[in-house]
Amino acid sequence: MFSPADDWALKSPGNLDWPLLVNYGHRSLHELAVVGKSVTKEFYGGEEGPRWAYWKGCSTGGRQGLALAQRYPGDFDGVLSTCPALDFPAMVTSLYHPQLVMRWKGYWPSACELGAIVAAGVEACDMTDGVADGIIGRPDRCDFDVLAVEGRPYKCDGDAEGEGRKVSKRAVEVVEAVMKGVVDEEGAQMSPRLVPGTPLAGLLGLMNNVCKDEGDRTTECKGMPFGVADGWIRLFIQKDAKFDVDSLTEEAYRDVFRRGVEEFESIIGNGGAEGPDLRRFRERGGKLLMWHGLADQAVPVKVARGVYERALRRDEARGVDTAEYWRYFEVPGVNHCMSMGGAPFPWDAFDRLRKWVEDGVAPEELEARKLVPAGENDVGKLAVGNETRKVCPWPKEGVWDGKAWQCLKPGEKLKVAERDEL
Repeated sequence: MFSPADDWALKSPGNLDWPLLVNYGHRSLHELAVVGKSVTKEFYGGEEGPRWAYWKGCSTGGRQGLALAQRYPGDFDGVLSTCPALDFPAMVTSLYHPQLVMRWKGYWPSACELGAIVAAGVEACDMTDGVADGIIGRPDRCDFDVLAVEGRPYKCDGDAEGEGRKVSKRAVEVVEAVMKGVVDEEGAQMSPRLVPGTPLAGLLGLMNNVCKDEGDRTTECKGMPFGVADGWIRLFIQKDAKFDVDSLTEEAYRDVFRRGVEEFESIIGNGGAEGPDLRRFRERGGKLLMWHGLADQAVPVKVARGVYERALRRDEARGVDTAEYWRYFEVPGVNHCMSMGGAPFPWDAFDRLRKWVEDGVAPEELEARKLVPAGENDVGKLAVGNETRKVCPWPKEGVWDGKAWQCLKPGEKLKVAERDEL
């Protein structure tokens, strides 16, 4: 059963329950693995117990998978880590940043105004992979100017026919600051930028808000922050359950951000600036398959990419090929642990991991498929469709060449044959 952090984080005001945080960070997962293997052996019998052990998790579960590989390399033979909430102290603090930006700038854009800005980003960057399908496949290849969206017409649900709205200057200024991520006093990144097409409102949207008067987005408005971010700042960093996170100024917020990283990185982080050390996991033959949605609205895709890049640098210094034990993929159009907009989803990831662990066949690609209507006899049900989209191991990128998806290496060029699916 899930217990909110307010129920356990503090022993008393200012006094954090450190053993429980360590349990949450990693220790309980190891103990669960030990007990689980023992129970499995007792139930099924046999001398050695389970032959293979796997971890599969998304979001916090994805973070936990990497924590197990780092700290307890003998617990699992294969780890599937999806949309992982890595660099947790910095990442989770950054999730409150969009709410503070709206308060600092005194403007709370409506969900439909935010939707218009996101849609403009998708339109600007859609064709980078050669297919017009409403899915951004190569966001790094697109220079999207949020400020240029000012004046774009849009509609909200319930608008009368002919009623017109236009994206405001204040809205694009707020969104530009949000997409920039957390920056320090000199403008350097403290958290990664958001990529174009990232949903900003709706399920897990970081800019969700409500105003008493929907026609006035400047007064009597309040944000609807992600509860985990609010609890993290109040309970763990400030150690005060009654602390008002919305009271933070930009300067105070940066201080909170830095203190959180300094205090908790060793417990619930991923190796800091040097990156995760998976040497023991690699040496015992463990395999890690990680993927992240390019349209993840909760944990920016560049969080996972940054952790992987640091691991690459650590391994390179050791003369180790990271791909021998860790493969990382970025999946176009997929959101946080799900595909809300119908983008193809990598359903085969776990099967690929098993084949790697048990047969030694490393995944050179993932196959993403859409959910489609199941058929006449299963009205209202969905099934995995037959059409596939190739998902490439990062840093390769998927591009349509007119006949099939191809994986391009950085700097490799291919004449893009455009395909319109819209």
